[in-house]
Order: sequence, then C-alpha cells, then structure tokens
Amino acid sequence: MSIAATATFAYLESAPGVFQYTVTLNNTGDTTIGTFWFAWDDAPDQDFMSAQPTNIGDPSGWTDTVTTHLYGSGTGYGIEWRSLSGSDLLAPRGSLDFTFTSTETPAEMAGP
Repeated sequence: MSIAATATFAYLESAPGVFQYTVTLNNTGDTTIGTFWFAWDDAPDQDFMSAQPTNIGDPSGWTDTVTTHLYGSGTGYGIEWRSLSGSDLLAPRGSLDFTFTSTETPAEMAGP
C-alpha cells in the first residue's frame, strides 16, 4: 500500500485584497486518505500562511481546524482537514476540493 497525492491550487479575487482559494487534492496512491494539512507562505523555511484563513470550506464528511505555529517573525497558520468517518475518506484515484478565504495574495502564497 502506498499513500500518494498531488494537488492543484486555484484562486479567485472575491473582493479587493480578498482571495478565495481552492486546493484540489488528488489521491494518486492505492489507499484512502483521511487527513489533509495545508500551509504555505513566502517566509523561508516556514511553510505557513502569514494571514489567518477564514471561510474554510469542508468537503462533505470532513471538518477543519486552523493550526498555528509561532516563530521569530510572527505566527504562521495552516489548515488541517480530517474525515469524520471511514465512509468519507478520499478513495484511491478520487479527488476533493478544499477551500478557504485569505487576505494573503497569490504572490505571497507562491513565495520566492
């Protein structure tokens, strides 16, 4: 058994300086996935968002938690999504969309 996944990342500016992000997780392995954690930032070696995400969207049967990490220059944020039951796991060769809103720009998300 192997756990493997790829993801695509898209955004739409829903208001000036406010972005709706969609991360599509594609299960490319041969086992189910029940946890997905997302964090990204332009701060070197941190991989956390510098703006706290809001309006987090959960696929059916999943729930979210905003995670934080304190480091020298501030607080970093991530989102952890978890399946609520075995029947809602992401099946092999399946995909799910995870969404959130942030004031962090796409350029900041992409980092240097």
